[in-house]
Amino acid sequence: MNPGPTEEIGNTARVLLDALRGSPGVLAMVVFNVIFIAFIWHGTNEERQLRIKIIEQEGALSEKLLQCIPLDALSKFIQQQGKP
Repeated sequence: MNPGPTEEIGNTARVLLDALRGSPGVLAMVVFNVIFIAFIWHGTNEERQLRIKIIEQEGALSEKLLQCIPLDALSKFIQQQGKP
């Protein structure tokens, strides 16, 4: 009978830990890198969610501002900004 994927992963992890047991510095570096990657992933995920929220709020604010400013005044302002 063939071993399942979890058994293969467990066996691979055991072999890896046995190989790294002789050099604890390398093992510490591997553990540090895994923790570092998890920390970076969490930070970028939080930042992405914050940026999405800001973009949604900016869109709602822009819609409200466009309702407050008359369209002809807005078009005149845009034309004036384009002229040197």
